[in-house]
Amino acid sequence: MVMVPILQEIYDLSLSSLGAIIGGGLLVSACTTPIWGHEATKTGARKALMRSATGSLIGILLLCCSLALAQSSTDDKYPGLFLLIAARLIYSASAAAVLPVAQALSSNHGNGKSLLSAIGSLNAMNGIGRVAGNALVTPLLLAGAAMPILIVIPAYLYALIGIARAPQSLSETTSEADRKTRLGLGGLPMFAMAIAMAVQVTIGAAYVLLAPLILERLSTDATEATSAAGIALTFALLCGIFTQLVLTRLFSDRLYFALTSGAFILFLGLLGLAEASTQLQLSLAASALAVGTALALSANLTARLQETPKADRPQTSTWLASAQMLGLACGTTLFAYLGDIDLTFALQLAALLACLVFIAVLVSRVLPVQPLSPRKGTSE
Repeated sequence: MVMVPILQEIYDLSLSSLGAIIGGGLLVSACTTPIWGHEATKTGARKALMRSATGSLIGILLLCCSLALAQSSTDDKYPGLFLLIAARLIYSASAAAVLPVAQALSSNHGNGKSLLSAIGSLNAMNGIGRVAGNALVTPLLLAGAAMPILIVIPAYLYALIGIARAPQSLSETTSEADRKTRLGLGGLPMFAMAIAMAVQVTIGAAYVLLAPLILERLSTDATEATSAAGIALTFALLCGIFTQLVLTRLFSDRLYFALTSGAFILFLGLLGLAEASTQLQLSLAASALAVGTALALSANLTARLQETPKADRPQTSTWLASAQMLGLACGTTLFAYLGDIDLTFALQLAALLACLVFIAVLVSRVLPVQPLSPRKGTSE
């Protein structure tokens, strides 16, 4: 997301057009993630993760080719643009599976207080990867626009080797008896999915609008705006990692309080982002977004997994991830268009949505203050 101004410049795209490509990819992720959950249950996590990582690597390679093609052709940007769309779709259909499948596996090793900590630790590792990526964007851009993309190829190759050497337990499949007791669509955690989707709509808005907001508020060029957005997101992700590693442990027996606090902090962060006019203010607002999102989504997922049998957890986790991806798709697409009209209004509207999430959770009290007890049939 920090490369939005650079990509606009290379492909000669408006913010709304680029937002549509990003949002379309997220929509593909939302549709395919539950399929990966079923795949992990049916064939084992090892095969699902291996196929997902391979597809992600192919998408990254195509994206690099797209950038090279677009930069080499000054007159006709369409071949590079078409390849960009193809790369985005392939990557989106593949990469979305990794985290929710891993979360479901992690949840099988914890329950009660330890479950939120386990989910938080895994999310923190994901955040560390994002911090490294954002921190490297600025120096890597000096070597070319494709370099921030190329640098992740060795990481994917290493991941593929790691998955291939993973313990045999990752190849285990769900028994036929467990499959017959799996939840149908009628048993999906609809309220939890709605919360996850709404939170990610607001995050999608912040992601797609941050760099353009810096471009406007700080009066910078595209490269400087990308670098400033990278700094702000790095600072925010560090706060998110702290939240996942430390605060989730403090809230491990207060899931409802964690969810309501996260939604309120998210609301404050979006309001702050709408009014921010300096690099420090932008970074602080982005950090509040990261903290609020980490608390809200981790508590939301933990509560659902805690009352779900282990046999159903990959499917539950991927359905929630699907809702989150759908929210990001809607958020990036809708708010990219609104951002073309007025950046401040768009962020204020996102803040209003976060406030509605906070009110909905506060009123519903679907998540109890104390940890949920595993439902009958849950494997310990």
